[in-house]
Amino acid sequence: MHSRHFIFKLLLLGLVLIPWGCRRTEVQEPEPRTTTAEGGAILFEPAVALIRDDETKSTLINSVNSGAHSNSFRVFCRRVGEGRHTLLFGNTGTQVTWNPSGTGTSKWEYTPLSYWYWISLTNYYDFLAAMYPRPTGEEAMRMLDDLSGEEIPGNLAIKKAYALSDDYDLMMAGTRRTGADTEKRSVKVPLTFQHMLCAVKVVVTNESAGANLTLTSIKFDNIVQSAYAKVTIDALDQPEFSWIDTQRTNADKSVFSGAQALPYGGGLAGTYNPASYDLLIPGDLSVAIDGSLEPKVPQREDYKKEADYNTAMAAYNTALAAFEAKLPRLKITYTTPGEPPVEHNPAPIVLRNVKQARYGSAETIPEWEPGVKYTYNVSIRLDGGVLVTVITSEWDEVIAETPGILI
Repeated sequence: MHSRHFIFKLLLLGLVLIPWGCRRTEVQEPEPRTTTAEGGAILFEPAVALIRDDETKSTLINSVNSGAHSNSFRVFCRRVGEGRHTLLFGNTGTQVTWNPSGTGTSKWEYTPLSYWYWISLTNYYDFLAAMYPRPTGEEAMRMLDDLSGEEIPGNLAIKKAYALSDDYDLMMAGTRRTGADTEKRSVKVPLTFQHMLCAVKVVVTNESAGANLTLTSIKFDNIVQSAYAKVTIDALDQPEFSWIDTQRTNADKSVFSGAQALPYGGGLAGTYNPASYDLLIPGDLSVAIDGSLEPKVPQREDYKKEADYNTAMAAYNTALAAFEAKLPRLKITYTTPGEPPVEHNPAPIVLRNVKQARYGSAETIPEWEPGVKYTYNVSIRLDGGVLVTVITSEWDEVIAETPGILI
């Protein structure tokens, strides 16, 4: 009788301890699983119709359906809940690669798998991703809460050193999955990537009266040479994209160097129109590389004597010339036949002064923006100088499987 009573007490104690044990294990991250057959794995669903876009030279945009070669992106994630921030995929992210199986089960894959782990409705996951052809250590990528590395909830960033290059694109995405949205808590994470670079092309036309020209170089001066691309999730759970820590130098960025004949009256032969755009880092076109301020124009009423005003104007003109020499500029050089081989180099064109030609707008462009194409049309007239206008257009959006992807 006593033994039965003792066993009953043990069973009762076990029933009491089991729920307590469950509550204790809930606050720990689950152990990694070795099979993908179980539900609950964190999976991704970027659009798969990544169409090749030769016009913008974006080497990462290849049709995965054609099996040309696999596409990949690097993803970062942080889970927030119960007062803790748990970094998933490591602090340098993990590579997700398209696996075209050819059997109807093609999918985006990564290893080892991470799994959803919801404890309460207040939990959320922040996903940040970067897509470019060379997701290796040569470009230092890292997810930080801010540039100092301190934890600031809701302010996650991918910090990426990006040297000036025109041979590949950079695209980034960001999204938040919240525990309150129970219908979507464990389904695939959609990522819509956005262009971080801008596309720039220079078209040069010879409009000189009866004079042939040979184009020798096209250069940009004082543009952004390196910067960090950043995507954050804001207080409204929306991604924000920006460039930070931009670095300028007075070094030229050459987009053409050679000997392109531009005969007068030659129709298309008289125009240099490259087939592709150069992909450049966006930047403010009105800021000097050393942060100096534009000098203020002297006002006549501030000077009692005409001579003092004239002296101030002379000093202003000198300071303005020095300031504008540091602004982003376009430089065109060309030669004329029948003359000594001396390059004609017109005064560099300050980019912030170039007016838009689209829709007859007379507005200038104060900065290059991500995901925008800029076509600078340069008309050279030996007897009338150089005329420059710019046409802006958005990169096309291709609607594929949900969600779409900007290319």
